[in-house]
Amino acid sequence: MQWAFEDEAETQGIEPWELALELIAESPEQLKSMRLEAHAQVAEALGMEWDEYCGLNDIQP
Repeated sequence: MQWAFEDEAETQGIEPWELALELIAESPEQLKSMRLEAHAQVAEALGMEWDEYCGLNDIQP
């Protein structure tokens, strides 16, 4: 089952965690918010400034 999930994410050109968010989110606005929150947590874990992280990852907050 996990491989099928990962395969589907790869088919869509996204990471598995992004596919999970797409399945969980109840609206496009909630999906955007959840994605930004996930990226903010990654930036914090890496010790990066948010603006720098967004620039490196082509994220429009």
